[in-house]
Amino acid sequence: MKNNTLDIMLIKQLSDEDVVVLEVIIGKKKNITTMYFDINRQIDIDLIKLEAIIQHANGAGLLTAMDSNSKSTS
Repeated sequence: MKNNTLDIMLIKQLSDEDVVVLEVIIGKKKNITTMYFDINRQIDIDLIKLEAIIQHANGAGLLTAMDSNSKSTS
């Protein structure tokens, strides 16, 4: 079924093997993000990606779902 009120676009410059960012327009622009934080990678890298996504949203709605395994250096 075709829905003329729904528009979805992949934001390629913010997406990679662990992150998918979609811009969804249903009347207003919304951003949907899924993220995987690899437990073997420094969390700073993932937090930089998340900050870029927040900046891209620029005040529009943002829904983020993530698998962020808890880490502790102690």
